[in-house]
Amino acid sequence: MEDLLYTYNVDMMFSGHVHAYERSHPVYQEKITKGATTYINIGDGGNREGPADSYYAAPKWSAFREGVFGHGELKIFNSTMAEWKWKRNNIQEVKKEADSVRFVKRNGINGGVVALSL
Repeated sequence: MEDLLYTYNVDMMFSGHVHAYERSHPVYQEKITKGATTYINIGDGGNREGPADSYYAAPKWSAFREGVFGHGELKIFNSTMAEWKWKRNNIQEVKKEADSVRFVKRNGINGGVVALSL
């Protein structure tokens, strides 16, 4: 699937299952690549087994990861700009984001976007 996502300039991909949160840098073939897809694992909504707080060591392309319950917010401002924020569900921290990234559409890099960590 990765080749298709890269070929068709998919900016971001959301998935789940691992009961944790992780956001990648734009990555293609395990290398940080401008204009590639940013992967967001938002599998941390909750389950009775608890969050996955220990799993494989973070690779270089991992921008942020945390094994706690949380939720995210995607704002699409217009056809060229979007912003992703992730917040822990901890009541003391729910009002501030633990991770965020802004996506800005830019011509010339595979026609995709550049992900800017905030």
